[in-house]
Order: sequence, then C-alpha cells, then structure tokens
Amino acid sequence: MPFLCPGVNKQNNAFVPTGMRVTMLKIPATLICTCLLWFACKKEKSIEGSAKVDLGNCNYRLYGKGSSSTLETILNTGEVFTETATVDKDTSINNTRFTRILVQSSVGIDTVYEHCNNGAYFRLGKGNRRGIGVDDYFVLNYLYVDQLVGTAWNDTIRAATVFGNAEAVLYYKIEQTGMQKVVHLDTFQNVIQIRTDYKFTVTGFPEQSGYFSTSYYAPLVGEIETDRETDTTRIKSYHIND
Repeated sequence: MPFLCPGVNKQNNAFVPTGMRVTMLKIPATLICTCLLWFACKKEKSIEGSAKVDLGNCNYRLYGKGSSSTLETILNTGEVFTETATVDKDTSINNTRFTRILVQSSVGIDTVYEHCNNGAYFRLGKGNRRGIGVDDYFVLNYLYVDQLVGTAWNDTIRAATVFGNAEAVLYYKIEQTGMQKVVHLDTFQNVIQIRTDYKFTVTGFPEQSGYFSTSYYAPLVGEIETDRETDTTRIKSYHIND
C-alpha cells in the first residue's frame, strides 16, 4: 500500500524512506527526504466501535480490524524485502476519519493512515524528522476508482531545503480498469492500473523528471503489485476480516 515514513538507511546512515509504500516512492532520495511538506500540527483520537460500514466505492483497500497483507519487494540487485500491513483501528486526525495501519518490516514498525472519500483514496504517512523527535505527517492522493481510463491528476509538494526551495510533482494517470491480473498464483478481478511520473526541481539545480511506477489495485486488498525501474513489489499473501 502503500507512501510512508522516512527513516535512516543503516548501510550509509542516509536519511531515506523505509517501510511500506515508501517502496512506491523510490524517486531520488532527495525528492522524498527533503521535499515532502511536513505537517507538524495534528489531533488524533480513536473512534471506538466496529460497526459494519458500506464501503461502496471505497473498497480498494484493506478494511476490517485484523485484515492484513504481506508484500514482497525484489530489487534488481536480487535483494528481497518483505513487509506486512495490518489494519489496527479507525482514528480521527484533524476531524477527518482515517484507518490506521501498522506496517511490520525488518527495520521495525511504521504507521500508515488511509482515508477514502467518494472513490478518492488518500494515504497519510507518519514519521520522525531525524534529530528533531517530533511526529510529522504528509498526505498523497494516490488513487481514484470511479474515473475513466485516461483520467489524470497530480500532487504537488513544496518545501524549503538546505539546497534551496524545492518542488516535487507526482503525476498520476489511470491506464486500465476492470482488468484481471495474476500475482503469485492468485487471480484478482476488477483491477485498476495507475501510472505515476514525477518532476523534481530545486532552485539553482537542473530539473529531474521521468517515470516513477506502475501500480495495480484490487478490491478488498488494495495494492497487489507495483513495478519500478529499480524493483518490483508484489502481494505475497493476505487475510481479510469482515
């Protein structure tokens, strides 16, 4: 599922993203690590109860406490990483209802927040800014499920960095809908295919732009595969609770 928390790459001590859905954001590290617009103010409170919810056009994600999926990322170098996302509970952040998801990987546990509004899907990532120790957030609109093939939209992220004022734009486009896709011998129906490109600029530096990823989403599960130039992420197993 994907856009998460920044962390420290233990191999070179660089400040780079780690964890679920950060694997979807493998643009150059500077784009993610220095250009996300962080939101320091947040109010979070639990929403008690587990009443049945009519998912409608908000069913292209994990839902139901205890539901989980395990994703495997294989790098072109042959390295393999796995992460398991488990639905924890619903919570309210700044008066918006999110589903909190815990993502377990070899580097620890990340927290992801998912929100859907009338077929538009948003992911809020939570992380600690290195050396500051305060929780910060960012939001990306990564999916629409009720739009036609060819529909396009974008996210713009601005920030002041040590290199200068930076701007990152993610361009999304629906390439296919209603498709069938086989992943690890599981056949998924009504899959939506999303292509993402990017543009990254920092004042005084050449612009970077290009292909980012192609992602596939299925009902009740969410992300089942994401292909990038450097690696591929595929769903390995999943469990759905009502």
